[in-house]
Amino acid sequence: MNKFFLAIYDFLSKRKALSIVILLIVTALCVFSALKLDYKENIADFLPTDPEKEKYTSVYDDLSNQGQITIIFSGDDMDELMSASDDFESNWEELDTTLLVNDLRCKIDEGLVFEAIDFMRQNQPLFLTDNDYKRMDSLLAEPDYVATCMQNIKRMLAFPTASFVIEGVQADPLNLYSPALQR
Repeated sequence: MNKFFLAIYDFLSKRKALSIVILLIVTALCVFSALKLDYKENIADFLPTDPEKEKYTSVYDDLSNQGQITIIFSGDDMDELMSASDDFESNWEELDTTLLVNDLRCKIDEGLVFEAIDFMRQNQPLFLTDNDYKRMDSLLAEPDYVATCMQNIKRMLAFPTASFVIEGVQADPLNLYSPALQR
């Protein structure tokens, strides 16, 4: 095998011009190949693509915040919040003469939110970062963490709103995945 490479070396060392031309051609091919690379930074491209998962992928794409601005109205009175949201929508549509915003959504489809949360719960490891794993490790290293979580769950289930909490508790009883859901 080494005789083959030595023969190539001897051949090219006697023909400097040919070796420079070959070097330039190989370099041009490498540069051309590098320029043709196309990166997609959409996490949805890594997810399974069977028909059942496609609807979840579309929900994830719809809910991703790239290129979107979120305005959150907060307050105690739900009627005032709804009124403020409606007023904002009507004022924005009236004042946006340049059509800067092409898809204004002032109401949330709760079904889409629940579908997205279910999708995230089913695929939790895909949404975790190194910091999330470090957080989990430190929480589980605390001696009373599991007992404290169970006490909190017991207290939450005693409230009349327990039916809203049950699904979340079943999916994540130790509250380890909450940072991924909050992002």
